[in-house]
Amino acid sequence: MSLERFDAYVARCLPDILADLSALCRIPSVSAENGPAMEDARRLVERLCQQAGLRTEVVPQPGGPAIVLARGGSGPRRLMIYNHYDVQPPDPLDEWTSPPFEPTVRDGKLFARGAADNKGDLVARLWALRAYQEAVGPLPVEVLFVIEGEEEVGSRHLASFAAEHAGLLRTVDGCLWEFGYKNSQGQPVVHLGVKGILSVELRVRTAETDAHSGLGGLLPNAAWRLVEALSTLRSADGRVLIDGLADRVRPASASELALLETLPWEGEELRHTYGLRRDFLGGLAGTAALHRLLFEPTVTINGLLAGYTGPGSKTVIPSQAM
Repeated sequence: MSLERFDAYVARCLPDILADLSALCRIPSVSAENGPAMEDARRLVERLCQQAGLRTEVVPQPGGPAIVLARGGSGPRRLMIYNHYDVQPPDPLDEWTSPPFEPTVRDGKLFARGAADNKGDLVARLWALRAYQEAVGPLPVEVLFVIEGEEEVGSRHLASFAAEHAGLLRTVDGCLWEFGYKNSQGQPVVHLGVKGILSVELRVRTAETDAHSGLGGLLPNAAWRLVEALSTLRSADGRVLIDGLADRVRPASASELALLETLPWEGEELRHTYGLRRDFLGGLAGTAALHRLLFEPTVTINGLLAGYTGPGSKTVIPSQAM
């Protein structure tokens, strides 16, 4: 009966839920830019938390967006819930069917930058708490939301925040991370861990100025030097070749390998989603592909910039590459 009341409440409030999500997605809270929109998003997040019956506290961060703490409920256990209100840049804009910060509903789905990562999850969780309290009763567990605005730029202040609030964070019994979704078969996905990340910007300069490409047989080319260096980091089949890195990778345990055997391989769905025109790296499929995806390191080139990239051509030897 409680679940039926909960579902009925959600169905009745669905227009309001979508309105709140759309309002948050309209704010271009791109943390890489750290503009006024970050404060606009923070204020709306704080208001949504309060509407869900939570007590809020804003924790300023020097030189970065504030962290919102929100608490509510009571009980013998405390659940921490982590989310973020910043988004990645929407480029390339010409690949969007509708403007990234103008939420649009197509085929029953809402499209906007941040609708999936991570504003949709945040709004859904806050409305879930609101629905439970108004349709079922008081929360049987204490909840602590930690909502930051720098996840997409490496959570630069999260470590110092954690150190300053260590006493509070040590009181939690568990943590629910940002995402929550279903796979292509409609099964809920639970993540038991995530990989870390290291981002590096590599710049090459081979001369003071660009030169004419007719001198290509003599002059060093920054673009060639860069791609030659990058090619030493990974083999063509996707194996990482960085010296010593494999020695520092923790191997999967027997229980993890057993779980791996039970997971569905969604290769065809991946092909369809990304319009893949060739096989996966190394021809991997099934359990072997899942093992690489979940347990092995990767080296990814996020972008390259060198020489002339405008329309037509320009006979140039780049002196710089990045």
